Amino acid sequence: MKIIHARPVVFLISRDDATVDACRNAARRGGLSLHEIASAEDMADAMREARPHLIVVDRQFRERDGESEFVAQMKDDPCTRDVPFIAVSDDLAALVDDESFDDCMRRPVHSDDALFRFRSTLRLHEARMEFTRERHLRGEQARVWTAIFDLSRVLQRSVELDSILEATIAAAADVSCSRRISIMLPDDAGEYLVIAQSVGIPDDVASEVRVPIGEEVAGRVFASQERILDAAHPEPTRDIARYKSEVFACFPLVSTDQDATSRTMGVLNVTDRFGDRAFEPWEMEFIGLLSSIAGSAIHDVFLRRSREETRSAIVIALATLAEYRDNETGFHVDRVTRFSVMLARELQKRSQYASIIDEEFLINLSRSAPLHDIGKVAIPDGILLKPGRLNDAEMGVIRTHAGTGQTAIRSVIERSSDTDFLRMAEDIASTHHEWHDGSGYPNGLRGDQIPLPGRIVAVADVYDAVTSRRVYKPAIPHGKAVEIIAEGRGRQFHPDVIDAFLTIESDFRELAKKLADDEALFLGGGRRDKTPKKKAA
Repeated sequence: MKIIHARPVVFLISRDDATVDACRNAARRGGLSLHEIASAEDMADAMREARPHLIVVDRQFRERDGESEFVAQMKDDPCTRDVPFIAVSDDLAALVDDESFDDCMRRPVHSDDALFRFRSTLRLHEARMEFTRERHLRGEQARVWTAIFDLSRVLQRSVELDSILEATIAAAADVSCSRRISIMLPDDAGEYLVIAQSVGIPDDVASEVRVPIGEEVAGRVFASQERILDAAHPEPTRDIARYKSEVFACFPLVSTDQDATSRTMGVLNVTDRFGDRAFEPWEMEFIGLLSSIAGSAIHDVFLRRSREETRSAIVIALATLAEYRDNETGFHVDRVTRFSVMLARELQKRSQYASIIDEEFLINLSRSAPLHDIGKVAIPDGILLKPGRLNDAEMGVIRTHAGTGQTAIRSVIERSSDTDFLRMAEDIASTHHEWHDGSGYPNGLRGDQIPLPGRIVAVADVYDAVTSRRVYKPAIPHGKAVEIIAEGRGRQFHPDVIDAFLTIESDFRELAKKLADDEALFLGGGRRDKTPKKKAA
């Protein structure tokens, strides 16, 4: 049974008493766990007790025991191939061309030198490993993004339910690296969920599964619209214990609803993951997004909506990728959209806007507002996810997202037939950071030069930004947020929009409470440049 050590473990392979004493003293002072190994044969016994973070090999030991291939063998062992090695030798010049060692110490070894070498090698190794992990994570996220975009393209062309389900199952398996995937839809009576499509589940088992809506895991997810229910390695609950093991009872398990226009269409179950790894929060968000996109396509089939409506639903769903990428989990997109529609409805009551803001305007606004920050997909992670203050150069990069979003949406417009809401989305993406006095970005527009949808979303976006907690700031209370936004009247914001906001600010407060981010699910977020700031005198 291997022992899990809180302290870094150092294996010392040496028979030289002076070397052992120096390393022992260095390990004690440095808070390291030193394992003294007298021979290569002892390594197997030591490996059963602990995994080393650093291996120190006495060259004299190797030469005397005729084990010149010792380090090479350990470099080939999967358990030790990535562990850094330090050599102890009388002749450091002999180690110049030896690439099997990460560092070396001259005999006689001094405790201070040993401690310095141990610490520096461990730190350098950890930095290399962290870089490797980060590179792997970025690669995984890019792979998942590709799978989701590929799915969206397939669903745009799909009109048959079976092809939609098959494409969704394949994408879910790819995104989650899981072997058992199922999509459950309501039966004709609307009382039970049945497996409509699956992989990794025997057909005879899948055909018999009937989960009462509102009961057990999938039934509760469908009824309550809970996004994620079981995500890691919990103790089996009574509900899960009743599941057939061939279908669900394997952890980690993700069960998420397939929603479309606030209506749940089905449930996507993901389990039996390769390596039994727990799902990371960002992975669960992507699975939920994938499920939502599929839900829109399923809804389209059931209601026989037009091809253009399907394209619109998928584009809107993909807009949330920008928010998931900078880890702003929760209801940010939904809140900004609802706040924007609330403001538009209040403006509609005023004579100068009654003929401009009609029902079509409101529908297009509800579809286009989620795309306001789509340009952030092009911002590097090092800037977007930075929790501290941005410098001028970094802020300049952040501000490119408005133009990037405009360009991206315009490219979709050029290939689409249903463009009304996309043209509004282009205006919003490019102008929601413009200021009424002309000091905003990216084009320094002022007053009525800023399209009305951009003026509306600007206020909604800032209100949500200042009243929501982020990793770099606490949430600002509603009352203070209202004061801050009101101070921007005629400076950052159009006076008419602020007047409408002040009329219904209590409605903003109630909606913000209703759709507040769950603290347990908060994962932090990237930077925002939305809070009104006073100009220097």
